[in-house]
Amino acid sequence: MTRKHILAATDGSRTGQHAVAIARRLATDLGAGLDVLRVVHGTDSPRVDAEGTQLRTGIPGIEIVRRAEEIGADLLVLGRFLRGSAAHPQLGLTADAVVRRSQVPCLFVPENQNRFAQLFAAADGTERGLRVLDEAHQLLSWTEAVRWSAVTVEPQQGGEPDVGAAKVALPSAREERLRGWMLHRGDGEAARMDLVVLSGDPVTGILGQIENSQDALLVVGNHRGGPAGVVASTGVGRALLYRAPCAVVTIPL
Repeated sequence: MTRKHILAATDGSRTGQHAVAIARRLATDLGAGLDVLRVVHGTDSPRVDAEGTQLRTGIPGIEIVRRAEEIGADLLVLGRFLRGSAAHPQLGLTADAVVRRSQVPCLFVPENQNRFAQLFAAADGTERGLRVLDEAHQLLSWTEAVRWSAVTVEPQQGGEPDVGAAKVALPSAREERLRGWMLHRGDGEAARMDLVVLSGDPVTGILGQIENSQDALLVVGNHRGGPAGVVASTGVGRALLYRAPCAVVTIPL
């Protein structure tokens, strides 16, 4: 993922400041520009604080995306922490608002994660979904991964094995696209990709692949829009963002 300008957003919390630290490291490693933004209350705040963070007033989820558009950022970096329960997960309000609006990829990183040791991409084999593989393929330069995995889950049919069980084959059109993508790439990174095909619920199956992974980075496609804080209507990618225990990159589809 070649990036020229990164915008890191913080609320001043430890989680937010950790996201800024990760963004600074990425900007250095990628040779990218970096802006740091904090949305604050009040109307008399300085435009830039002593640490070089731009301050502006407004609703964070709106102002962060607006600032990204103003500066032409091609990656947003925010902290992430989960609320609620496993049955009813909730993302932080600002992160939820940003991912519903952003037209560029967003990296959401938890406070307890400092590195990206393993890379997983949620792939569905559709033409549009291949963009997730394109982006994940480029993300390898961020990680320490020796191999990476594209995970696709076919809905379970009657009489088939339980959720997460290995499945023999994808529908021919989807498998052809995924195999074709690998052949088209023809480079070392694509050759290092494991295609994992499972049967069952997509969210459960993909989470099962990463639950025992240390410092994983999960790449998902994301459909913009949808009501605030509602997981069910926003697709597999958003549901994974809400529930994954690791850093997540969302790719707008």
